[in-house]
Amino acid sequence: MRAVLLALSHRRFIGRLATRLPFTRPMVARFIAGETLEAALPALERIRDAGFHTSVDILGEAVRSEAAARAAAAAYVAAIPVLAAQGLDHNVSLKLSQMGLALGPDLVRENVARVLTAAAAAGAFVRVDMEDHTTIDATLALWRELRPIMAGSGGVGVVLQSALRRTPADAEALIAEGARIRLCKGAYREPASVAHQAKADVDAAFV
Repeated sequence: MRAVLLALSHRRFIGRLATRLPFTRPMVARFIAGETLEAALPALERIRDAGFHTSVDILGEAVRSEAAARAAAAAYVAAIPVLAAQGLDHNVSLKLSQMGLALGPDLVRENVARVLTAAAAAGAFVRVDMEDHTTIDATLALWRELRPIMAGSGGVGVVLQSALRRTPADAEALIAEGARIRLCKGAYREPASVAHQAKADVDAAFV
């Protein structure tokens, strides 16, 4: 079932359908605050009023065109001042594959730099999500290259998948660099050669 759900997650028309069908809409609403930023604002405000912090992730990954990648970056640039104006945490999380990672290094660098520049101007925080293991080196390299854009204003952190065998070493290196790290379980189906397959193995790796 997990493999099926992961495969379906890359089919956008199914995602759109799930937000509209009466029997799937409540389940989707547990994980997606709204189909637009404006629709999500009431949920963000409720979370803030309950005493919690938020980070906005504009869903999308593995874009297939330069236009889509640029549009995704523009959506983040537009969202940051709206969050600030509403008195919300102006924190955002983004995926490099949505910024055009597979379409070339120049495009993804340009798009992420646009978002970081907007975030720096607003004193916002940007977290770069980690995707499957084939993107780790590119993700960390781009984080290191563009991190200076945020110097002195806001910040840019990075996510690591806890199940990957290399994560303890990556975490130690990033901590030494003063990075803000978030560990996540990871939603990718990774091979045993690069990822622990049992929770006990993951726990042992971080002892």
